[in-house]
Amino acid sequence: MRRAPARYARRVDRLTLFGLVAVTSMLVCYAFEGRSTWFILGFAVSCALGSAYGFLQGAWPFGVVEAIWSFVALGRWGRERARVAEGIAIERRRDVRHARTSDEGLAAGDEPLRRQRALLLGVIAARPEDNGSS
Repeated sequence: MRRAPARYARRVDRLTLFGLVAVTSMLVCYAFEGRSTWFILGFAVSCALGSAYGFLQGAWPFGVVEAIWSFVALGRWGRERARVAEGIAIERRRDVRHARTSDEGLAAGDEPLRRQRALLLGVIAARPEDNGSS
Protein backbone atom coordinates (compact mmCIF):
# COMPACT_ATOMS: atom_id res chain seq x y z
CA MET A 1 0.00 0.00 0.00
CA ARG A 2 1.38 3.35 -1.04
CA ARG A 3 1.43 6.34 1.35
CA ALA A 4 0.55 9.85 0.34
CA PRO A 5 3.37 12.41 0.29
CA ALA A 6 3.90 14.16 3.62
CA ARG A 7 2.99 17.56 2.15
CA TYR A 8 -0.40 16.26 0.98
CA ALA A 9 -1.10 14.46 4.26
CA ARG A 10 -0.40 17.66 6.23
CA ARG A 11 -2.81 19.64 4.01
CA VAL A 12 -5.57 17.07 4.54
CA ASP A 13 -4.97 17.17 8.29
CA ARG A 14 -5.28 20.97 8.36
CA LEU A 15 -8.39 20.86 6.22
CA THR A 16 -9.92 18.20 8.44
CA LEU A 17 -9.04 20.23 11.54
CA PHE A 18 -10.59 23.32 9.94
CA GLY A 19 -13.78 21.38 9.25
CA LEU A 20 -13.84 20.01 12.79
CA VAL A 21 -13.49 23.50 14.27
CA ALA A 22 -16.18 24.90 11.95
CA VAL A 23 -18.72 22.17 12.70
CA THR A 24 -17.96 22.15 16.45
CA SER A 25 -18.39 25.92 16.72
CA MET A 26 -21.63 25.58 14.75
CA LEU A 27 -22.93 23.07 17.27
CA VAL A 28 -21.87 25.12 20.29
CA CYS A 29 -23.34 28.35 18.93
CA TYR A 30 -26.60 26.60 18.01
CA ALA A 31 -26.87 25.17 21.53
CA PHE A 32 -26.45 28.62 23.13
CA GLU A 33 -28.53 30.71 20.70
CA GLY A 34 -31.16 31.39 23.35
CA ARG A 35 -28.64 33.06 25.66
CA SER A 36 -27.49 35.89 23.42
CA THR A 37 -27.89 37.23 19.92
CA TRP A 38 -24.12 36.98 19.56
CA PHE A 39 -24.44 33.19 19.48
CA ILE A 40 -26.79 33.54 16.50
CA LEU A 41 -24.13 35.61 14.75
CA GLY A 42 -21.53 33.03 15.76
CA PHE A 43 -23.72 30.33 14.24
CA ALA A 44 -23.92 32.31 10.98
CA VAL A 45 -20.14 32.70 10.86
CA SER A 46 -19.66 29.02 11.71
CA CYS A 47 -22.00 28.06 8.87
CA ALA A 48 -19.95 30.23 6.50
CA LEU A 49 -16.80 28.46 7.69
CA GLY A 50 -18.54 25.11 7.23
CA SER A 51 -19.49 26.18 3.72
CA ALA A 52 -15.88 27.05 2.93
CA TYR A 53 -14.83 23.66 4.29
CA GLY A 54 -17.40 21.91 2.09
CA PHE A 55 -16.15 23.65 -1.04
CA LEU A 56 -12.48 23.11 -0.14
CA GLN A 57 -13.09 19.45 0.54
CA GLY A 58 -14.92 18.99 -2.76
CA ALA A 59 -18.38 18.38 -1.32
CA TRP A 60 -20.07 21.32 -3.04
CA PRO A 61 -23.65 20.34 -2.03
CA PHE A 62 -22.59 20.61 1.62
CA GLY A 63 -20.96 23.97 0.86
CA VAL A 64 -24.13 25.29 -0.80
CA VAL A 65 -26.40 24.16 2.03
CA GLU A 66 -24.12 25.67 4.67
CA ALA A 67 -23.98 28.96 2.74
CA ILE A 68 -27.79 29.07 2.71
CA TRP A 69 -27.87 28.36 6.45
CA SER A 70 -25.38 31.17 6.96
CA PHE A 71 -27.67 33.68 5.23
CA VAL A 72 -30.71 32.39 7.11
CA ALA A 73 -28.86 32.78 10.43
CA LEU A 74 -27.72 36.30 9.50
CA GLY A 75 -31.35 37.25 8.84
CA ARG A 76 -32.40 35.76 12.18
CA TRP A 77 -29.61 37.66 13.92
CA GLY A 78 -30.76 40.95 12.42
CA ARG A 79 -34.39 40.35 13.39
CA GLU A 80 -33.43 39.25 16.89
CA ARG A 81 -31.16 42.28 17.42
CA ALA A 82 -34.01 44.57 16.35
CA ARG A 83 -36.40 42.79 18.73
CA VAL A 84 -33.93 43.06 21.61
CA ALA A 85 -33.29 46.74 20.82
CA GLU A 86 -37.05 47.40 20.82
CA GLY A 87 -37.36 45.59 24.16
CA ILE A 88 -34.59 47.74 25.63
CA ALA A 89 -36.29 50.89 24.32
CA ILE A 90 -39.57 49.79 25.90
CA GLU A 91 -37.82 49.16 29.23
CA ARG A 92 -36.17 52.59 29.09
CA ARG A 93 -39.53 54.24 28.42
CA ARG A 94 -40.99 52.37 31.41
CA ASP A 95 -38.08 53.51 33.59
CA VAL A 96 -38.52 57.14 32.52
CA ARG A 97 -42.28 56.96 33.09
CA HIS A 98 -41.68 55.43 36.54
CA ALA A 99 -39.13 58.13 37.39
CA ARG A 100 -41.60 60.86 36.42
CA THR A 101 -44.38 59.48 38.58
CA SER A 102 -42.37 58.08 41.48
CA ASP A 103 -41.48 59.94 44.66
CA GLU A 104 -38.72 57.48 45.54
CA GLY A 105 -35.87 59.92 44.85
CA LEU A 106 -37.26 62.79 46.96
CA ALA A 107 -36.26 63.41 50.56
CA ALA A 108 -38.77 63.83 53.38
CA GLY A 109 -38.59 67.65 53.27
CA ASP A 110 -39.27 67.91 49.53
CA GLU A 111 -43.04 68.35 49.81
CA PRO A 112 -43.06 71.42 47.49
CA LEU A 113 -41.31 69.38 44.78
CA ARG A 114 -43.80 66.53 45.18
CA ARG A 115 -46.69 68.96 44.87
CA GLN A 116 -45.14 70.70 41.85
CA ARG A 117 -44.55 67.40 40.09
CA ALA A 118 -48.09 66.26 40.85
CA LEU A 119 -49.45 69.54 39.45
CA LEU A 120 -47.36 69.18 36.28
CA LEU A 121 -48.55 65.64 35.75
CA GLY A 122 -52.16 66.63 36.44
CA VAL A 123 -52.48 64.21 39.31
CA ILE A 124 -54.09 66.77 41.60
CA ALA A 125 -56.15 69.82 40.76
CA ALA A 126 -54.57 73.21 41.26
CA ARG A 127 -55.86 75.18 44.21
CA PRO A 128 -56.42 78.95 43.78
CA GLU A 129 -53.54 79.79 46.16
CA ASP A 130 -51.12 77.70 44.00
CA ASN A 131 -51.40 79.97 41.00
CA GLY A 132 -51.46 83.34 42.79
CA SER A 133 -55.17 84.17 42.35
CA SER A 134 -57.42 84.86 45.33
